[in-house]
Formats: sequence, C-alpha cells, structure tokens
Amino acid sequence: MKRLFSLVFLNIFFFSLSYAQSTERFIRIVGNASHTFDSKATVLNFTVSEVAPNEYKQVRYKPIDQTYTEFVTEINKIGFTEGQLERAAGNISKYAKTISRSYSIETSDQSKMDALATINIPGVQLSKVNYKYQFDDDVAQKLALSAIDDAKRKGANICSEIDMKLGKILNIEDTSGDCCSDVIDSKEPTLKKSYKVKVTFELID
Repeated sequence: MKRLFSLVFLNIFFFSLSYAQSTERFIRIVGNASHTFDSKATVLNFTVSEVAPNEYKQVRYKPIDQTYTEFVTEINKIGFTEGQLERAAGNISKYAKTISRSYSIETSDQSKMDALATINIPGVQLSKVNYKYQFDDDVAQKLALSAIDDAKRKGANICSEIDMKLGKILNIEDTSGDCCSDVIDSKEPTLKKSYKVKVTFELID
C-alpha cells in the first residue's frame, strides 16, 4: 500500500493559478500494449556449387551445372518450378577453388519449407532463412487504443485507492506512433512489437 501511494504522489501534479481559489488536479499514466506479428512468407537462400574431386573420400568432380540440374529436379518434386528460383545478382564467385551461385525461393507453405530445408544434394547448401512480414496500419491503430485502455485501467485502480474519480482525458502523448513501420524481414518466425502512450487524466473528488 505504501508503494502504491508513493506511485500516486509521483504521478499526481497540482497546478494552482495565482488569480484563482480553485486547484486543477490531474494524473499522468503510462499505458502499454503489444502485438505479435506472424511472418507471411519464408525465404530460403541456397548456395549451389561445383563439387571438387577428392580421391581420399572417393568423391568425383561434379560441375556446377549438374549440381544445379539436380537441385531443380529436387524442388520440382516438392512442388516448385525453376521459374520460382531467384538468382542473386553478381553471385558467381570463386571460393575455396570452387564456383558457386546463390539462389532464393519463397514460400508460405510450412510443409514445403520443411522439405526445402532438408534437401541433401552434394554441392547444395541452405545458407540462410529469412521470414517476411507485412505492415498493417490497422494494427498500429488498435495498439494505440489498447494502450489508452490500459492507462484508463491503471488510473481507475489508483483512484479507487485514494477515494477519487478518474475524469476526462486532458492529453495523450503517443511515443510509439511508428512502432510497426519497421516490421521487415527477420531471422525469427514471429516479431513482438510494443506500444506506449502517456495519458493525462483529470482527477475528480
């Protein structure tokens, strides 16, 4: 209870006009809300390389075109076409004396994503997985209203402890208006975004 009253006195501000007998009282509350975004699609990035010969491991040389053909055949089995492969710009390079190319493929089907992730072809490697998100203006608006409602609940709880009533809203400071505009590709399949507002309420006896 002592902690609650300390919070109250820290958040209640009194303003007295020098030419008036009345005192205007108000309380400022921080309201919070959050939303978890689910990714709309998954982008899998593959490196397709030639296979260097290795006598010790009894590995024969395989040119990159053969590796690519085997890769396309495998994605066909999963339900993709060669046309769905995106080839990275400037992606032919020599690394460790082997030539490689980078490709990406996008899907919103979890079972197909799992199948792509388990492709096992010498010279083909899954190099990176990104999750794509879509920004929605409605989400930001709903978060703002939820944060205001949260501030109202907190304010009402405090007022019930000090025998006062929560009056009208005097001011709203929105510090998270663009909280969701930075929802972009991520390495995580879900993203949690927080929203915060500072709401000033009138206090009534």
